[in-house]
This record gives sequence, C-alpha cells and structure tokens, in this order.
Amino acid sequence: MKIIWIVLLIVLGMSFVWAQSSSNRQATINPQKFDAELLSQLIEGKINALRTQKKRDQLANNIILKKAALTQTTYCADHKKLSHEQRNRKLRTPWERVAEAGGGFEIVGENLAMIGFTIETIDKQKRVLYPTYEEAAERIVNGWRKSKGHYKNILEKSYEQSGVVVILSENAIYATQVFGKLK
Repeated sequence: MKIIWIVLLIVLGMSFVWAQSSSNRQATINPQKFDAELLSQLIEGKINALRTQKKRDQLANNIILKKAALTQTTYCADHKKLSHEQRNRKLRTPWERVAEAGGGFEIVGENLAMIGFTIETIDKQKRVLYPTYEEAAERIVNGWRKSKGHYKNILEKSYEQSGVVVILSENAIYATQVFGKLK
C-alpha cells in the first residue's frame, strides 16, 4: 500500500510540474520576472525535436559549452549587436571561448540570434509588446532554420552536446547556442 501512495505522489508531482511548465511556456515574457532558463529549455527542446525529426541524435547539455555561450551572449547584449568574434584576444572565436571555459572539445560551432520586440504607441504612450516564451523560442529557432550556416550547425551529426543561454536586454532577447563534440 505504501508503494502505491509513493507512486501516486510521484505521478501527481510530475503532472503538476508538467502542467506548470506547459502554462509557463504560454506566459507572456515579463522583463521583471524573466525566466531565462525556461526560454533556454524551450530552445533546446525545439532543436532536439528538429534533430530527431532529421534522424540525428539529441544534444546533451554541457556546462562548459553553456559557459562559452554565456560569454558570447553577454558580449552581444552589452554591445547591442550579433558577432561571432570579440575584441578580447582570449575570447575572440567560439573555439577560444570554449577553451577558456574549460575546453576538451574536438570540434565546436556557434549559433547566435537576436529578436526584437514590437513597440506600440497609443496617445503618445509607448508600450512594449513582449512575446510568450513559446513564441520567442519559435522565432529564435525558425531564424536559425532559415539560415544555411545555422541550420547546418543544428543538424551536424558530429555534435553531441550543446549549451544554450539567453539574455533579455532593454530592447531584445539575445541567444547563443554553442555546439561541440568531446575529445
């Protein structure tokens, strides 16, 4: 009897977590309560679903690649532009950023994205119209799908792991996904 109750509690708990994440993904982004982890997970899920659809292995999360992605996403948000390169010599290329974060990869690749927001003006009052988390993830991944180089990174058979980071700035969301294959 004890086992039945434990199993029931686990199932109910998992159902609650699933329902919670399902409703959160449809929530409109609130800049005061931005959930970067939720958006990153949605992007990862969409990338892995696409890879599965194209008969590729899913990518495992990797903390070193996530650190490298954080470095580049921060750089892009701070400079308000997308660039695969930085001025800092130690962090100039995706390869150097991964090495600085801990290295150990045979190959690496990087996808960058930035999505802006609609600004509505009514009676001289400006209002930013933020997307839902699901819409933001969809826009980011669709942008990568439409770009030959980014799409190639997504479907590259050699890649086994990745790290995704998103940052909400004043006027945009910046996203970086770094891909890799361990040595």
